[in-house]
Amino acid sequence: MNAHYQIAPIPQLVSKTTAEPALRPSRPTDVPQRTRLTAETVAYQGKYQSLDAARTYDAGYEQRRSRTTIREKEILHALLARYESVTTILDAPSGGGRLTATIADHADVILEMDIATGQLLLGREKRFDAAHQIWIRGSALDIPLGDDSIEGAVCVRLSHHLYSQQERERLLTELLRVARRFVVFHYVDGQSPRYLFRALRSRFSGGKGRRNWMTRDEIRTVVQRHGARIIADVPARPLQPHRYVLIERSG
Repeated sequence: MNAHYQIAPIPQLVSKTTAEPALRPSRPTDVPQRTRLTAETVAYQGKYQSLDAARTYDAGYEQRRSRTTIREKEILHALLARYESVTTILDAPSGGGRLTATIADHADVILEMDIATGQLLLGREKRFDAAHQIWIRGSALDIPLGDDSIEGAVCVRLSHHLYSQQERERLLTELLRVARRFVVFHYVDGQSPRYLFRALRSRFSGGKGRRNWMTRDEIRTVVQRHGARIIADVPARPLQPHRYVLIERSG
């Protein structure tokens, strides 16, 4: 039987070139969950727990979405370039390290966090030399870090896998709680032409559809609630629903 492994938190930053965080067996239930999750989210979190499953997904995604990855790296680089002397950035969910190299150009230390053990193990296989990397198994909906404990956080391509408004707002709230300087947050714009058309089509067909999008007003409400402000809101491409918002904490 395959054991689940948790990459144990360590009390100090350890160079991946000189030492490795220890892997220790643990049950999936060891990861604390304070948020009531929908069945869809629970099922999504159960994916890619094995290294083979993570490798298969990673290879397929790069084959299908190589242009998407290139564009996301360009956007992420432009947003992070606004900040100098960043010590620690959280990448959650980190997946198999698809964006790690770009983030590494802008931080001394990257905390790679994912709920899927297989993705973390794949990320360790693809480690980079530009920054220290620490791998943590945890949920971005309940981040196992203290308030204002890191400088920045990056969350790309997770919110649109959450079909509850409470979960999506919880995700953004958690990122703003732990990051004391800035957050880069990816979301699907429900007011984009594509999603407005989907809503119209669903209304005439009698279907309810599943809501996995956010509006800019909803994001602004959460941001202002935490005393932060939106610095930039960039579309993946003109008229596309996928957007990347840069949020800056005041003070």
